[in-house]
Amino acid sequence: MNNHEKLVATVGHIYYPLDLTTNLVAYLYDRYIRESHNVTGYFIAFKKKVASKLSFDPRLKANDDWDFGFRALKILGSSRLYYNYYVAVFVSSRLIKKKGYLNYLLENLGIIRTIPKPYSQL
Repeated sequence: MNNHEKLVATVGHIYYPLDLTTNLVAYLYDRYIRESHNVTGYFIAFKKKVASKLSFDPRLKANDDWDFGFRALKILGSSRLYYNYYVAVFVSSRLIKKKGYLNYLLENLGIIRTIPKPYSQL
């Protein structure tokens, strides 16, 4: 296996409905704060050869994407993870509205911690 081969990839995001402030904050987070192992459920791609090591944990009711990213970092190392914030996918902003903008930001910056809930129960 090539030691420089990227095995897990993720990209940035654009919230819809389109809102300039929310998307500016999302871009700044993607560009300056987010790291390659902070993968999110809206877009994660990984090579078939690592699927047996890195499948999602079905016991987790929420945040299984973050768990996946931290395990990928631990098992593969940061050189095998690829993150491109210039490429983005559309993501619903419903979660921000349900949690509240300030709580959402503080939680994602790691300033506050909450007990994860499945998104369907928010």
